[in-house]
Amino acid sequence: MWIKFCGATRIADAVAVARSGADALGLNFFPASKRFVTIETARELAAAAKQASFESPLNGDNTGRPAGCTIVGVFVNASVTDIVQTANTVQLDAIQLHGDEPLELLLELRRRLPGIALIRALRASAERLPELMETIQQLQQHSAADALLLDAWVPGSWGGTGTRIENSVFSAVQQQTTLPLILAGGLDADNVALAIQSLDPAGVDTAGGIETAPGLKDPAKMLRFVQARSEEHTSELQSPCNLVCRLLLEKK
Repeated sequence: MWIKFCGATRIADAVAVARSGADALGLNFFPASKRFVTIETARELAAAAKQASFESPLNGDNTGRPAGCTIVGVFVNASVTDIVQTANTVQLDAIQLHGDEPLELLLELRRRLPGIALIRALRASAERLPELMETIQQLQQHSAADALLLDAWVPGSWGGTGTRIENSVFSAVQQQTTLPLILAGGLDADNVALAIQSLDPAGVDTAGGIETAPGLKDPAKMLRFVQARSEEHTSELQSPCNLVCRLLLEKK
């Protein structure tokens, strides 16, 4: 079970993410977000997380996780030029697109950043399900994404609302795609084990569920979250890396 903790804004928090046992750190490059970081800050956070994860006793523990913390850049309707510049400067391992980015933008990123994994975030609801399925079909047809992240549809928001996606919607998408599905929205240490048990996603993603305030991470909450994952998937920790881990490892 792949875990991404998103939205760190301080070096101490980036280090805590890496040491918690999470697989990935998300850095938010959307200026309107409360968790926004500049390229310069992001480069420092990424370097600190990488170093901390290599020094962690969890590194090389035969769980199948890629060595070192995977750094994921989160963008909303940014230009290809800005995304490429940020990815190269910060040395991102993956890009998560959380806006209304067209298929053509993903294909251009594929061409210009062939070694970086693309995670397409989609805001989902029962009412938007037909439109969502059409989008996913296009992504699959053109091999434009390595994984999908499903978050709850909240009008006027691009994500990070803490709203839970409907289980039926997640399951419907699960039945129609072969792409790894990452579950996001409203997850914390108290509900993640049940969510994993109910939906069996390839990965889980949280920001607010491990914070004391937007952008300020709580090490104790992060550890509890990872432990909840471990308790639910004890056997998986001894098996080869799941689909999300493998695709990110292959892209490095």
